[in-house]
Amino acid sequence: MHITFLSILLLVLVCPSIAATEERSVLRQKVKQIESTTETVNLQTITAHLNQQQQPHKNTTVCARLGELPEECHCHEPGHHQIKIECLKLFNSTFFNDTIGLVIDLDPCNDEGSKLDVDLIELNHNIHYTIAGISAGDEADYPIPGLAVIVPGVGHIGLDLAVLIEGNPDMLRIQLGLDACIAMPSRTLCAESIPGLNRILPWYVLSGNYTFSDICEQELAQKGEDEQLWDSIATTA
Repeated sequence: MHITFLSILLLVLVCPSIAATEERSVLRQKVKQIESTTETVNLQTITAHLNQQQQPHKNTTVCARLGELPEECHCHEPGHHQIKIECLKLFNSTFFNDTIGLVIDLDPCNDEGSKLDVDLIELNHNIHYTIAGISAGDEADYPIPGLAVIVPGVGHIGLDLAVLIEGNPDMLRIQLGLDACIAMPSRTLCAESIPGLNRILPWYVLSGNYTFSDICEQELAQKGEDEQLWDSIATTA
């Protein structure tokens, strides 16, 4: 059976079997891409693919893999197997009295290796600090310009974004949060070693080992199925 591309677009837009809006959008875009080269597609092939898309996968909630987050944080999934964590942390201490916003974008299934981006926002001093492209194997304390804690007898200690990410989707170790460290003549002194300050810092959003291997395998398999579908359409048209 052959039908026009207009009919296929209408099918994709209204078919109740398509559960996710983003999947409908992607399919519409791909149909439009081949519209200039062919006038017909295989309806049976596309219908079978759409029905398969709606079948639930086991353990598809990526946020659940992170376990319990701090109460100031919320995790959601803006895209297929993508993780966004948003935090609003209030520090109310004689050492540090401020509110810090963090937005963490984690991509555990990136083709180049697991990656994350971090945005830090502090409104009182109009600070917006971004670190992008942190990759598996990276470990660093990123000083946050303009932010410091005050410690009696020590002075001002700069606030750092402490990040560690290593491993792969089979076993990904992540430690990410806020800390405060100062270089001393003989060693580096951090918040956990300073009485009083160690009650509020370090503060971690993520700290543990996480497994995403089966989720990443699902994504890879889905990409392969999509490619086969459009190859089939181009061949039979």
